[in-house]
Amino acid sequence: MLRKLRYIFEYMLLRVVLALVDVLPFAVAAGFASFLADLYYCFNKKRRNIAIENVKLSGIAEDDKAAAAIARASIRHFAVLIIESIKADRFFDKGDWRDHVEMDIPDETKDLLNLLTQWQSQGKTRRIGAIINHFHVGMGSGAMVVWQVDPSRIEAVGLCLAGFDEVSHAYQRPTSPQWPYNLYTMVHGADPASTEQTVKRMSEACGVADYQRLLTEKELKKVPPTYIIPDNPMRQG
Repeated sequence: MLRKLRYIFEYMLLRVVLALVDVLPFAVAAGFASFLADLYYCFNKKRRNIAIENVKLSGIAEDDKAAAAIARASIRHFAVLIIESIKADRFFDKGDWRDHVEMDIPDETKDLLNLLTQWQSQGKTRRIGAIINHFHVGMGSGAMVVWQVDPSRIEAVGLCLAGFDEVSHAYQRPTSPQWPYNLYTMVHGADPASTEQTVKRMSEACGVADYQRLLTEKELKKVPPTYIIPDNPMRQG
Protein backbone atom coordinates (compact mmCIF):
# COMPACT_ATOMS: atom_id res chain seq x y z
CA MET A 1 0.00 0.00 0.00
CA LEU A 2 2.79 2.43 0.92
CA ARG A 3 4.60 1.66 -2.32
CA LYS A 4 1.43 2.34 -4.32
CA LEU A 5 0.94 5.68 -2.54
CA ARG A 6 4.59 6.53 -3.23
CA TYR A 7 4.15 5.83 -6.95
CA ILE A 8 1.00 7.98 -7.06
CA PHE A 9 2.83 10.84 -5.31
CA GLU A 10 5.80 10.57 -7.69
CA TYR A 11 3.47 10.55 -10.69
CA MET A 12 1.57 13.63 -9.51
CA LEU A 13 4.83 15.43 -8.73
CA LEU A 14 6.13 14.61 -12.21
CA ARG A 15 2.95 15.96 -13.79
CA VAL A 16 3.32 19.22 -11.86
CA VAL A 17 6.97 19.58 -12.89
CA LEU A 18 6.15 18.89 -16.56
CA ALA A 19 3.31 21.43 -16.51
CA LEU A 20 5.64 24.01 -14.96
CA VAL A 21 8.37 23.31 -17.50
CA ASP A 22 5.91 23.68 -20.35
CA VAL A 23 5.10 27.31 -19.49
CA LEU A 24 8.60 28.45 -18.51
CA PRO A 25 11.00 30.02 -21.04
CA PHE A 26 13.63 27.59 -22.25
CA ALA A 27 16.55 29.18 -20.35
CA VAL A 28 14.59 29.20 -17.09
CA ALA A 29 13.34 25.62 -17.62
CA ALA A 30 16.89 24.42 -18.35
CA GLY A 31 18.17 26.08 -15.18
CA PHE A 32 15.32 24.51 -13.20
CA ALA A 33 16.19 21.10 -14.65
CA SER A 34 19.83 21.53 -13.67
CA PHE A 35 18.75 22.41 -10.14
CA LEU A 36 16.58 19.28 -9.91
CA ALA A 37 19.46 17.21 -11.29
CA ASP A 38 21.75 18.54 -8.55
CA LEU A 39 19.16 17.60 -5.92
CA TYR A 40 18.86 14.13 -7.41
CA TYR A 41 22.64 13.75 -7.43
CA CYS A 42 22.99 14.88 -3.81
CA PHE A 43 20.16 12.86 -2.26
CA ASN A 44 20.15 9.64 -4.30
CA LYS A 45 23.34 8.11 -2.97
CA LYS A 46 22.86 4.76 -4.71
CA ARG A 47 22.49 6.26 -8.19
CA ARG A 48 25.28 8.75 -7.51
CA ASN A 49 27.69 5.97 -6.64
CA ILE A 50 26.66 3.98 -9.73
CA ALA A 51 27.28 7.01 -11.97
CA ILE A 52 30.68 7.69 -10.42
CA GLU A 53 31.69 4.03 -10.70
CA ASN A 54 30.70 3.97 -14.38
CA VAL A 55 32.86 7.04 -15.05
CA LYS A 56 35.81 5.46 -13.25
CA LEU A 57 35.41 2.24 -15.22
CA SER A 58 35.45 4.19 -18.49
CA GLY A 59 38.94 5.50 -17.69
CA ILE A 60 38.19 9.15 -18.55
CA ALA A 61 38.72 10.50 -15.02
CA GLU A 62 42.11 10.97 -13.38
CA ASP A 63 40.84 10.61 -9.80
CA ASP A 64 37.68 10.23 -7.69
CA LYS A 65 37.06 13.99 -7.62
CA ALA A 66 37.14 14.24 -11.40
CA ALA A 67 34.88 11.18 -11.71
CA ALA A 68 32.34 12.78 -9.36
CA ALA A 69 32.41 16.03 -11.36
CA ILE A 70 31.81 14.17 -14.65
CA ALA A 71 29.01 12.09 -13.12
CA ARG A 72 27.28 15.21 -11.80
CA ALA A 73 27.64 17.00 -15.14
CA SER A 74 26.23 14.00 -17.02
CA ILE A 75 23.11 13.99 -14.83
CA ARG A 76 22.68 17.72 -15.43
CA HIS A 77 23.13 17.21 -19.16
CA PHE A 78 20.49 14.46 -19.19
CA ALA A 79 18.03 16.72 -17.34
CA VAL A 80 18.55 19.57 -19.82
CA LEU A 81 18.23 17.09 -22.69
CA ILE A 82 14.76 16.18 -21.39
CA ILE A 83 13.81 19.87 -21.43
CA GLU A 84 15.11 20.22 -24.98
CA SER A 85 13.03 17.21 -26.02
CA ILE A 86 9.88 18.61 -24.40
CA LYS A 87 10.31 22.02 -26.00
CA ALA A 88 11.73 20.85 -29.33
CA ASP A 89 8.51 21.65 -31.19
CA ARG A 90 8.88 25.30 -30.18
CA PHE A 91 12.10 25.64 -32.18
CA PHE A 92 11.40 23.77 -35.40
CA ASP A 93 8.92 21.49 -37.11
CA LYS A 94 9.15 18.31 -39.16
CA GLY A 95 9.82 20.24 -42.33
CA ASP A 96 12.87 22.24 -41.32
CA TRP A 97 14.53 20.36 -38.47
CA ARG A 98 17.67 19.78 -40.58
CA ASP A 99 18.22 23.54 -40.66
CA HIS A 100 18.71 23.50 -36.89
CA VAL A 101 20.99 20.46 -36.58
CA GLU A 102 24.66 20.39 -37.45
CA MET A 103 26.39 17.02 -37.65
CA ASP A 104 30.14 16.84 -37.06
CA ILE A 105 31.10 13.22 -37.64
CA PRO A 106 34.78 12.15 -37.76
CA ASP A 107 35.88 10.35 -40.92
CA GLU A 108 36.61 7.12 -39.05
CA THR A 109 33.08 7.15 -37.64
CA LYS A 110 31.64 7.68 -41.12
CA ASP A 111 33.69 4.73 -42.37
CA LEU A 112 32.33 2.56 -39.56
CA LEU A 113 28.72 3.59 -40.25
CA ASN A 114 29.17 2.92 -43.97
CA LEU A 115 30.62 -0.51 -43.20
CA LEU A 116 27.73 -1.38 -40.87
CA THR A 117 25.23 -0.22 -43.51
CA GLN A 118 26.98 -2.42 -46.06
CA TRP A 119 26.88 -5.42 -43.72
CA GLN A 120 23.17 -4.92 -43.13
CA SER A 121 22.45 -4.77 -46.87
CA GLN A 122 24.48 -7.97 -47.34
CA GLY A 123 22.66 -9.74 -44.51
CA LYS A 124 25.80 -10.10 -42.39
CA THR A 125 24.29 -8.01 -39.59
CA ARG A 126 20.64 -8.31 -38.60
CA ARG A 127 20.53 -5.72 -35.85
CA ILE A 128 22.77 -3.55 -33.67
CA GLY A 129 22.11 -3.03 -29.98
CA ALA A 130 23.79 -1.93 -26.78
CA ILE A 131 24.86 -4.39 -24.08
CA ILE A 132 24.13 -2.91 -20.65
CA ASN A 133 25.78 -4.03 -17.45
CA HIS A 134 22.63 -4.45 -15.35
CA PHE A 135 24.61 -4.16 -12.11
CA HIS A 136 25.46 -0.56 -13.05
CA VAL A 137 21.85 0.46 -13.66
CA GLY A 138 20.53 -0.62 -10.28
CA MET A 139 19.60 -4.25 -11.06
CA GLY A 140 22.08 -5.81 -8.68
CA SER A 141 20.20 -9.00 -7.88
CA GLY A 142 19.16 -11.93 -10.02
CA ALA A 143 18.32 -15.61 -9.92
CA MET A 144 17.85 -18.43 -12.36
CA VAL A 145 14.46 -19.90 -11.44
CA VAL A 146 13.57 -23.40 -12.65
CA TRP A 147 9.95 -24.54 -12.81
CA GLN A 148 8.33 -27.97 -12.94
CA VAL A 149 5.39 -27.62 -15.31
CA ASP A 150 3.01 -30.22 -16.73
CA PRO A 151 3.95 -30.76 -20.40
CA SER A 152 0.41 -29.91 -21.48
CA ARG A 153 0.79 -26.41 -19.94
CA ILE A 154 4.33 -25.65 -21.13
CA GLU A 155 3.33 -23.16 -23.84
CA ALA A 156 0.82 -21.24 -21.73
CA VAL A 157 2.99 -21.13 -18.60
CA GLY A 158 6.09 -20.22 -20.61
CA LEU A 159 4.30 -17.21 -22.13
CA CYS A 160 2.99 -16.22 -18.70
CA LEU A 161 6.43 -16.31 -17.07
CA ALA A 162 8.08 -14.56 -20.01
CA GLY A 163 5.48 -11.78 -19.77
CA PHE A 164 7.01 -10.35 -16.60
CA ASP A 165 9.22 -7.30 -17.18
CA GLU A 166 11.74 -8.62 -14.66
CA VAL A 167 12.38 -11.73 -16.80
CA SER A 168 15.14 -11.42 -19.41
CA HIS A 169 15.37 -15.07 -20.52
CA ALA A 170 12.83 -17.90 -20.64
CA TYR A 171 13.62 -21.39 -21.95
CA GLN A 172 12.11 -24.84 -22.16
CA ARG A 173 14.68 -27.56 -21.53
CA PRO A 174 14.62 -31.38 -21.27
CA THR A 175 14.21 -33.09 -17.92
CA SER A 176 15.75 -36.17 -16.33
CA PRO A 177 14.65 -38.52 -13.54
CA GLN A 178 16.86 -36.62 -11.10
CA TRP A 179 15.86 -33.16 -12.41
CA PRO A 180 12.15 -32.66 -13.25
CA TYR A 181 12.32 -28.93 -14.03
CA ASN A 182 11.52 -28.08 -17.64
CA LEU A 183 11.14 -24.26 -17.71
CA TYR A 184 13.98 -21.87 -16.92
CA THR A 185 13.71 -18.11 -16.33
CA MET A 186 16.29 -15.47 -15.46
CA VAL A 187 14.73 -13.00 -13.02
CA HIS A 188 16.30 -9.63 -12.15
CA GLY A 189 15.69 -7.18 -9.32
CA ALA A 190 17.22 -4.30 -7.41
CA ASP A 191 17.93 -6.52 -4.39
CA PRO A 192 17.31 -10.12 -3.22
CA ALA A 193 14.04 -9.18 -1.49
CA SER A 194 12.50 -7.64 -4.61
CA THR A 195 13.65 -10.60 -6.71
CA GLU A 196 12.02 -13.01 -4.28
CA GLN A 197 8.77 -11.01 -4.40
CA THR A 198 8.81 -11.17 -8.19
CA VAL A 199 9.27 -14.93 -8.16
CA LYS A 200 6.31 -15.30 -5.78
CA ARG A 201 4.14 -13.15 -8.04
CA MET A 202 5.18 -15.25 -11.03
CA SER A 203 4.28 -18.44 -9.18
CA GLU A 204 0.84 -17.14 -8.21
CA ALA A 205 0.04 -15.56 -11.58
CA CYS A 206 1.08 -18.57 -13.65
CA GLY A 207 -0.17 -21.27 -11.30
CA VAL A 208 3.13 -23.08 -10.71
CA ALA A 209 4.06 -23.98 -7.14
CA ASP A 210 6.99 -26.32 -7.75
CA TYR A 211 10.11 -24.26 -8.47
CA GLN A 212 13.68 -23.69 -7.31
CA ARG A 213 15.77 -20.50 -7.17
CA LEU A 214 19.37 -21.01 -8.29
CA LEU A 215 21.38 -18.11 -6.88
CA THR A 216 24.79 -17.04 -8.15
CA GLU A 217 27.50 -17.33 -5.51
CA LYS A 218 30.38 -16.04 -7.63
CA GLU A 219 30.74 -14.86 -11.23
CA LEU A 220 33.76 -16.66 -12.68
CA LYS A 221 33.53 -15.35 -16.23
CA LYS A 222 31.20 -13.14 -18.22
CA VAL A 223 32.27 -11.75 -21.59
CA PRO A 224 30.32 -10.82 -24.73
CA PRO A 225 30.51 -13.35 -27.57
CA THR A 226 33.14 -12.86 -30.28
CA TYR A 227 31.69 -13.09 -33.77
CA ILE A 228 34.65 -11.87 -35.83
CA ILE A 229 37.86 -13.83 -35.26
CA PRO A 230 41.05 -12.79 -37.10
CA ASP A 231 42.67 -15.41 -39.29
CA ASN A 232 44.97 -17.66 -37.32
CA PRO A 233 48.42 -17.55 -38.99
CA MET A 234 49.06 -21.09 -37.72
CA ARG A 235 46.28 -22.35 -40.01
CA GLN A 236 47.69 -20.81 -43.15
CA GLY A 237 49.77 -22.69 -45.65
